[in-house]
Amino acid sequence: MTESSRYGVEFRYLIYLKGILPVARYRNKDCLYRRRFRAFFISLPQHRLPALRPEAEICLIIIKLMSQQDKTGTRNMRINKRIVLGFVLILIAAPLWAQTYGQATTEQLHSSANKGDVYAQEMLGVRYYNGDRAPKDYQQAVYWFTKAAKQGESEAQFNLALCYYNGFGVAKDYNQAVYWWTEASNKGNAGAMYCLGRCYDFGEGVSKDEAWAAYYYDKAAKLGNADAQLNLGRCYIEDKGVVRNYSRAKYWLKKAQEQKHLLSDVQIAVLERLLEIVE
Repeated sequence: MTESSRYGVEFRYLIYLKGILPVARYRNKDCLYRRRFRAFFISLPQHRLPALRPEAEICLIIIKLMSQQDKTGTRNMRINKRIVLGFVLILIAAPLWAQTYGQATTEQLHSSANKGDVYAQEMLGVRYYNGDRAPKDYQQAVYWFTKAAKQGESEAQFNLALCYYNGFGVAKDYNQAVYWWTEASNKGNAGAMYCLGRCYDFGEGVSKDEAWAAYYYDKAAKLGNADAQLNLGRCYIEDKGVVRNYSRAKYWLKKAQEQKHLLSDVQIAVLERLLEIVE
């Protein structure tokens, strides 16, 4: 099984368990669980699995339909048929998307990207950025990330900002990095929210502002970003942008600890030191 199809299978089960079932079980909390599903989806490694994004879009449509009511407040019974159709599309059509994008040759992606296919454009950017089935070429990565970013694709916006921040394939420009991370953040990208928090934390591309740093760390942390959870915990300990609160600090540090496999060795060492302070 290829990496793309393997993640595809896992993704469908996760959507069913964490997205659809909660909405079905808690019908009076549709909006709450729709938001939780959206947060769960955003937390997935989309930049590595762009082919799965259409699959989640279908799920979001299904959840939206499940929460619709007619003018009398009675749930539309036709929704059940739509839900069944949605699941059929998820289970049958998604592998085709995975094959189209995840397993496509670079030449095939070029053909689709030149026709304006935003997912193909982002995938090309990722391949050139990583040197995966294409020569490592940051300038080409920036070119395709820009194409997709201008069409509103949040992961491309995130990656383009990363290129500007690090000076990969383009002159280093913190202002442009902040601009594109802001665009991605407005679309719910947790990674972009975390990066914006860092920019405000260290005054990169924006004026140093601890309150705004904590604000973006908090937004990203609530969407499950481990880096943001760690930094938010630190903010509560050091009284940076928020009122010192060891209880809140411990809460977020424990959340980060649950995902420490996503943290670097240096971050893990910092996490353990901070936990000693609050416990």
